[in-house]
Amino acid sequence: MDSAPIRSAVLTGAEPLARNTNLYRFDLDVPLQFEAGQFANLTIPGATPRGERSYSMWAPPDPAGNASVEFAIQLFAGGQASDYLRSAPVGTPFELRGPYGHFTLRGDDPDHPTTAHWFLATSTGLAPFHAMLAAAARAGDPRRFRLLFGCREEQDMFGLAALDALRDRLDFAYSVCLSRPQGATRHNVGRITAHMPAADPAARYYLCGNGAMITEARELLKARGIDRKRIHHEKYW
Repeated sequence: MDSAPIRSAVLTGAEPLARNTNLYRFDLDVPLQFEAGQFANLTIPGATPRGERSYSMWAPPDPAGNASVEFAIQLFAGGQASDYLRSAPVGTPFELRGPYGHFTLRGDDPDHPTTAHWFLATSTGLAPFHAMLAAAARAGDPRRFRLLFGCREEQDMFGLAALDALRDRLDFAYSVCLSRPQGATRHNVGRITAHMPAADPAARYYLCGNGAMITEARELLKARGIDRKRIHHEKYW
């Protein structure tokens, strides 16, 4: 039986981030305590199966608990959750269950120090990494962080201003990879797996987003000698 508590949540904002992607904000009746990278389940009336959808928290956790949560959600034509969220006005009540998941930033092993934490994200798979990076910046984390962010076109990119601000507070750099750019672009062209860094057995790799990307990236990393225990993933679809 699921022992995670259920909270009442009220939609308080919906901000466009990119084509078909919005940032939804919910106020909670009871603050939520979670770790950066975890997700929660949001009730969607009439949706199957189970009437819930899972979304990673976008904002970092507050030590005192978060009175509100934000989710970066991609909307799909004809999707049950997408159709409901697209038409839900501010003030719509929801229920939220969680937190869940173990997709969190790993601590460094003093006997085997980590040289870098590499994040590979497609679309809204960026959400847990934004939370991790924001939490690391708040804590003054001195470690090295690198991110590859994959989208189809420039219209699908989002969160870059937030990532730029984090570069000023962390040892952090990122690159965008566009798999189907329309015209000239200053970003990398091709899928994330075409722009992965040289294998570093001392690094940790975190993969989140499209299941096909995760499968391909995992196989490439393992073929390049990366221990599977240093590869962590969270599939979004």
